[in-house]
Amino acid sequence: MSTHTSRDCGKKFFDCLDRRDLDGMTALFAPNAKFHGFAPQPLDREGVRAAMSEFFSAFPDSRMPTDDIIA
Repeated sequence: MSTHTSRDCGKKFFDCLDRRDLDGMTALFAPNAKFHGFAPQPLDREGVRAAMSEFFSAFPDSRMPTDDIIA
């Protein structure tokens, strides 16, 4: 993946989070992606979607601003 593509993907990810577009967020992930750090065990795409949904329920006014993306 090129630097430009990585940066665009990161920007899209945080844009989706700010819009609460969890479908758009998960569409950026590979089907077999595994995520570490959200829970004691690795999560799949749907697990991350559920974790972010719970996060936004707990913090409905939260924002994910990005000042810089370094790739």
